[in-house]
Amino acid sequence: MRVYLSSKEDARVLIRQMIFCSDESLDRFEAAIMRLQTIGEALKNIDKHDSSFLEQVAPKKYWREIIRMRDLISHHYMDIQADIIFSICKEEFDILQENIEKLKEKIQ
Repeated sequence: MRVYLSSKEDARVLIRQMIFCSDESLDRFEAAIMRLQTIGEALKNIDKHDSSFLEQVAPKKYWREIIRMRDLISHHYMDIQADIIFSICKEEFDILQENIEKLKEKIQ
């Protein structure tokens, strides 16, 4: 079966339908959002106390984007786009995990 999309909005609708096709999928989506929020909050606190610590692993811009995502989740929850969260989890989460592991090594 082929699906033809005429706009970005059509793509977003299709992704949302794929993500939310079951209660289990919705639970996973919400868990991913909470995980991103928790990570962002922890990074925000680290940055507040020692901004140079994070820069030992990745550029400040990288960490700022994660912290901004936390702010979006916390303060603008209704504006979250499922396709963006899905993309972050699919394409960025492994790199984030590696960078967090590097930070943990520096603490120990």
